[in-house]
Amino acid sequence: MKPKYLMVFLLCLLGLCLYLFYMIYSGAKENAIAELNNRQSIHAKQAKSGIEYLFSDLITYLTKVSSSNHIINLDEQGINELGFALNLYPEAITAITRVDKKGRITFTIPYNAAVIGQDISSQKHVKKILRTRKPVISDVFTAVQGYRAIALHVPVFSGNEFHGTRAILINFSTIPKRFLQDIQIGESGYSWMTSKEGIEIYCPVPGHTGKAVFENSKEFPGILSMANLMVEGEEGVASYMSIRIRDQQREMAKHHAVYLPVKIADSFWTIVVVSSENEILASLISLKNKLIMIVCLLLFVSFLFSYSGMKAWGIVREAAKRKKVEKALATHLQNTPIGAISWDLNFKTVEWNPAAENIFGYNREEVIGKHITELILPEDIKELVEGIFQDMLTGKDGDSHSINENITKDGRRIICDWYNTALKDVDGRSIGMASLVNDITERIHTEEALKESEERLKTILSATPDPIVIYSSQGETEYLNPSFVEVFGWTLDELRGKR
Repeated sequence: MKPKYLMVFLLCLLGLCLYLFYMIYSGAKENAIAELNNRQSIHAKQAKSGIEYLFSDLITYLTKVSSSNHIINLDEQGINELGFALNLYPEAITAITRVDKKGRITFTIPYNAAVIGQDISSQKHVKKILRTRKPVISDVFTAVQGYRAIALHVPVFSGNEFHGTRAILINFSTIPKRFLQDIQIGESGYSWMTSKEGIEIYCPVPGHTGKAVFENSKEFPGILSMANLMVEGEEGVASYMSIRIRDQQREMAKHHAVYLPVKIADSFWTIVVVSSENEILASLISLKNKLIMIVCLLLFVSFLFSYSGMKAWGIVREAAKRKKVEKALATHLQNTPIGAISWDLNFKTVEWNPAAENIFGYNREEVIGKHITELILPEDIKELVEGIFQDMLTGKDGDSHSINENITKDGRRIICDWYNTALKDVDGRSIGMASLVNDITERIHTEEALKESEERLKTILSATPDPIVIYSSQGETEYLNPSFVEVFGWTLDELRGKR
């Protein structure tokens, strides 16, 4: 091949490699952002379910007891019943108030003589419940007790006669903090929540909680655009520039956020889960370095083999194809959000991807060549896991799936979902095992919390002497408590799906 043709060829090859580098890296970045938003969406939906269940429990309980004559007449037992609600969520509920049908406070716990008799009918949420006679939740406001709070009002009826409301004052940041403070993806991820009017009712950024998002973020147009959609009850994803604090240094950084509304009574709050794009770029450094190395190696090999003639060029072309496959596999392995691990015949670690590092805390250099029992297995399941491993290698069971506890580098116990398959050579002989693993600890805990909330609600409904029926959003019967069955004689099977 003539030198000038070789130079043209190499220049074209260089341009192609740079283009492929850009396309692969850009594609990996887009996929990583999509995966990040998917993870953030899962966290947001789990928190949304927890908050909605909590307020559903509160409204159900307050509505049930508000029909009591003791509450209506506010006798000694009624006062005791008012106080009982204060103990339901003492870390969140700051006061219980009884308001008459004209909007005047008749009693409050803790007792405050200064507020008894005050007319609060001009408050927006009170005015609404006096008109609609349905449960309402306020935005953040200054209560007559003198502090900022959120009020949840439910109507008090005797038969069909309206007797005012029963209300609880809520420390507006406590409940969102309970569900959101542990949501963090990477080092810079966090979550925050706004009310319907755009007040930040929870935010880990100092000085933000209790203020309007439009005030806190007035210098960041991207956040303001997202906030305008949030106060309309919209759900979606957004990207924006804002300040990132790292090592006590403030720097501008691009962030990716997922936001969705949480339905509460007649209003809504909005959850935002956000992470810095720098987290994504950091995870792609290894990929970028490998791509650069592959491109350089490919150019060098291409130069040598192109110089030796057409026959050698054919060899280079085959090598390039092989490298492309290796690059695609390496990209997938490095960017998958699921832990990918491979073991040799002695159950020692051969491969350990970044997702496995994130799950268990060990970096690749710490685990390569180590036996699994030295790393992540609790004592009580070591024998069981080694038995499964041997069964797979001997052909008794080529694949397995299990959910079990594991131990991280810092000693935490986590719950992991494992998919394992035996690796065989071309002759069908076992050469090791490959595993895919995902940390489902948070999902399990969330499901348990939701189950506990549902059981608590069922217990309350089952214990009430009043007949209760619950309808779906389509108006179809979904639940009858025992009192309803006893009074009316119908069972849930007879009424299920009926209006």
